This record gives sequence, structure tokens and C-alpha cells, in this order.
Amino acid sequence: MPTPHAMSSVPAYVARAAAATANATATATATAAALPAVGVEADQARNDSLIIAGVFSLLAVLLSTWGIYRHFRAYRRPDLQRRIIRILFMVPIYAIDSWFSLRFIGAAIYLDTARDCYEAFVLYQFFVLLVQFVGGEAQLRHTLISYPPMDHPWPFNYCLPKIMISHPRFFGKMQRGILQFTLLKPVLAAIKIIMVACGVYDDGDLNPKGGYLYISLIDNVSISISLYCLVLFYMATKEELKPYRPVSKFICIKAVIFFSFWQGFIIAGLVRIKVIHDVGDWTSENVATGAQDFLICIEMFLAAVAHLYAFSSKEYESMMSSTLPFRHALRDVFSIREDVGDTRAAFNIRGGGKNTTYAQLVDESFAVDERPLELEFTDEDPGDDDDYREAKAMLEGGSDARPL
Repeated sequence: MPTPHAMSSVPAYVARAAAATANATATATATAAALPAVGVEADQARNDSLIIAGVFSLLAVLLSTWGIYRHFRAYRRPDLQRRIIRILFMVPIYAIDSWFSLRFIGAAIYLDTARDCYEAFVLYQFFVLLVQFVGGEAQLRHTLISYPPMDHPWPFNYCLPKIMISHPRFFGKMQRGILQFTLLKPVLAAIKIIMVACGVYDDGDLNPKGGYLYISLIDNVSISISLYCLVLFYMATKEELKPYRPVSKFICIKAVIFFSFWQGFIIAGLVRIKVIHDVGDWTSENVATGAQDFLICIEMFLAAVAHLYAFSSKEYESMMSSTLPFRHALRDVFSIREDVGDTRAAFNIRGGGKNTTYAQLVDESFAVDERPLELEFTDEDPGDDDDYREAKAMLEGGSDARPL
């Protein structure tokens, strides 16, 4: 189990950021709905919204890039920091995507679909980050064996039996419950694009004859299950996670996901009851999509500020161990072979050979207990896997792992 390090505490700040976001959401939604009534020219209103959204998006990207750079500069805990950096990328991806969706409203359905897929990926990365905080899957399973049964959170504790968190299958169920959203989201995205091509999907249209209502309901059920499993996992491990202050991190991620989803649902309802209607050459659906993207641009600035505190790099900068060179750290962050392997294992999907992945090699070489490196490579030829060969050569040579 890794030695706890002091984590930044931001509950008060996150609360203020959430309140500010809620006010911005209400104000901007009311403004979007009132544009025709107050006689503001449609073109001028769109230009103003692009400028405002662009300023907030740029600030969000700059703040997030600074946080990401600092983690790369102090890349001493790859098992933790690869997950943190992937989470931090959520803000610039959301901000840039939302601004382009606002600028090119006709392509918004495709751009927003790609953005939403990344949020599902981030949710699983946060789960894995929590697992790594408590020492990894093997250590966690061993720890939970001695734990007593746990109640469901209110109000489900009145109708559901206690959870046997000591059962060997508890971890697997939580993992699959979170992963199902990660896997289902791209499938829903593909179905959405097909529906758009067939003319049976209008973003924000709650008409039962269209596809938006059903896609949204399935999406909502899936993300609710995923978040509920994440809450159950936290409840089971909150004592082990306490030194790492996971609540502020969870609030940052949950706020982004829930704000973007539920405010979109509310805006769609305003379209349905004719509060939001056509503006110039924009249909009511275009206005709803534009309002959603405009709000996300503003919210991402707040999220970027909160992420700098919740996912601070200070504890890693103070470590005395070696750092991974930037080129290899970058490859480690963007390699998802380990996640693919986790998914196959969670759902008992058979894959190819079990070669050591790049991430596993890096983790072993930067183990926090600094034991002598003992790597065992399979006899199978990794084929054209350049990442594998380069990682093996780097770690066997041992000359590239140096302080920056």
C-alpha cells in the first residue's frame, strides 16, 4: 500500500464554484430564452456568445495545460499520475469541443458525441485512481476480506439487503458497474449518429416519436448505475482513502458530468414547453444545443480552477525519486492497453497473448518501495509492438530514468 501524501483540500472552494456555476447556468439559460423577446439581433447575439465562450474556454485550456505540464514535469508516480493527467484532459477537451460546437452548430451533434464518450472514459480512470490509492486491486481484495457487511446509502438501505463487501466478487461487480457506462457510451453515440442520418433524432427534442428521449433515458440509467457503484466503492474504502481526500476529486468529476447532462435535459424541457424557440435562422433545437455548449465553456473555467487544487502536483514535486522522461511519460499516459486488458478481465473476454504492457513495465520500474527491478518477459514475440520493445530496452538499460 503506497505511503499517503498530503492532498490539497478544496471542499469550500468546490462549493463556491458549484454555486457560481449554478448561477451562470440559470442566467445564461434565461438570456438564451429571452433573446427574441428583448429584440437582440440574432447574429450579434451569436457573435457575443462566441467571444464570451471563447475567453472562458481559452482560460480553461491554459489553466488545465499548466496543471498537466506540472504533472509531466514531476512524473514520479506513473501508477497514479497517468490517471490524474487523463482526468485533467477532460477540461480542455470539453472546452475546445464545446466552443467549436457553438461555432459550427451544424456539426454540434457529432462533436458533442465525441466529447461525451471521453467523460465515460474519465469516470473509469477515477475509479482506477482510487484503487491505486489503496494499494492496487490485490491489496484491496485482501483488505476487504475482514470487513463486515455494509448498508446501501439512503433510501435504498430500507429496501435492499446489506452488501457483503468481503465477498470476492464485490470488487468485480463494482468494476463492471462502472465499466458498463464506459462501454455503452460509444455504442449509444454510434446509434445516435445513425438516427441523425435517418432523420429520427433531434438533439433536445423530447418527442416520443424521436430518438432523443430514449437515448437520454438509457444514458441516464447507465450513468446512474456507474455513479452508484462508485459511491458504494467509496463507502467501502473511505477509511483507506481518507488520507487522499477523494471527496473533492469526486465532486469535481461528478459536477462536470452531472451539470452537462442535467442542464441539457432541462434546456430540452424548455424547448418542449416553448420557452426556448427559434432565433433568426437557428431552430429551437439549435438554440438549445448552443445554450448547452455556451454554458459548458463557462463551467470548464470553474472546473479547471477546481482541478488545480483537487489534483495538485505538489506532493509529487516534493518527492526525491527519479522522474520518467517526458517522451516516455507522454507515451505512458496515452497507452490504453492496460485498460483494455482490465476490461477483458472484468468481463471474462479472452484476448491474445499476455505480454507485459508498457504501463506495467513503467509501474514496476517506479515502484514506491524501490525494490530492485526484476522483470519477466514472455517468450512470445510482441510482433510490431514498438512500445513494448522500447520500454523493455529503456528499463533494462536504466539510463533514461533521471531527474528533470
